[in-house]
Amino acid sequence: MLLAACALTCRPARAQRQPQLVLGKDASLDIGLMLQTHTFVAHETLGSGGDRDLHPRMFLRRARLRFTAQATRWVTVLLQTDRGDGDGRLGVEFRLIDAYAILNVHPMLRLFSGIHMAPASRQNLTLSASLVAFDRPAQAFKTLTWGTRALAQFANRTVASTDAGFRNATPVRDVGWTTFGTTDLAPKVHFKYYAGLYEGIPLAGHRTFRTTARVQLNLLDGERDYFNASTYQGGRRTVALGLALDRQAKVAHDQGRILGYRHATADLFVEHPAGPGSLSAELGASALDLGGGRQVSTTLDPEAPRRDVRKAEGVGHYAQVAYWLGGVQPWAGHERWYARDGAGSFKAVRFGVTRYLAGQNANLKLGYEHFWGGSPLGRGAERTWSTVAFGIFVFY
Repeated sequence: MLLAACALTCRPARAQRQPQLVLGKDASLDIGLMLQTHTFVAHETLGSGGDRDLHPRMFLRRARLRFTAQATRWVTVLLQTDRGDGDGRLGVEFRLIDAYAILNVHPMLRLFSGIHMAPASRQNLTLSASLVAFDRPAQAFKTLTWGTRALAQFANRTVASTDAGFRNATPVRDVGWTTFGTTDLAPKVHFKYYAGLYEGIPLAGHRTFRTTARVQLNLLDGERDYFNASTYQGGRRTVALGLALDRQAKVAHDQGRILGYRHATADLFVEHPAGPGSLSAELGASALDLGGGRQVSTTLDPEAPRRDVRKAEGVGHYAQVAYWLGGVQPWAGHERWYARDGAGSFKAVRFGVTRYLAGQNANLKLGYEHFWGGSPLGRGAERTWSTVAFGIFVFY
């Protein structure tokens, strides 16, 4: 049973079990998929004259194949692909985004090794198949391997002024080890922890590892898996408090100085029946410190592009709430980010509705986002984007 829990760790709540191929005693193979299609219309500025126009767009947000193999009672392996951008070429190009093994020693000691998600915040550990809105809050992407940036238009467009420019060879994920465990402190008090060591950002002339730690306490029902959900559609009663710290000592050069990275988060999640339905709510706060660099580069090349990371670092908070009632779930969210340099500050509001056709296995989303930036967002002087989006979400 322990192994089964780990093998299915990337499945959201209320999703049906995917087909399983039994290969022998204690050996099996599960195959899963995810497809998220988006159609949106954004109201943007054209040129310096301030003229505005509607920009319709249709694309695949996520298209994934997932293979989970139980090798023995003690070892699970997961491989997952995702659609890449094709580097400008025609057609669809897939890349491997997850490739890790899980060694199941004990419920309090499970070792994840390979390319996987670092536990830098609750949003980093929220399954993309279980998001309450279209996608994560803009500031969720401020963690190191998610780009130290903010994403607007329902997480489909990088806001240039908020981006410190850090990227690694395994974007979004990282390569390394995570120790993960869960336990019950009392019948209605549950605890889990994460501690990890990863490759992080390579820096010319130096070698340091990224370290990440997170603790989470749940009252009432627990969230025992490695990943959490942003809504359980009435299937759980829980109050969760989480704290995380993500660090790497040396990530960039800045005029003879070596800069480090530090990202801290605190979050509160509530899922509880309310009236005829169920309430899902989440609050989070985060702080990003990059040393206040003004001419930052990860190479020793004097001709390499440099960034003022004061526009990326800062503090922020977000809130989102949803109410599930008989397969329909309206939702709303708000967030603010205060950059050290005000040009990187932003705020956003979002609201919409999800219609569940088969729980998290199949649902439709309709949403609106209004995004304000501390500096011009596009080619003109306009500092706001308005976006209306419709999406089909499938997960098995």
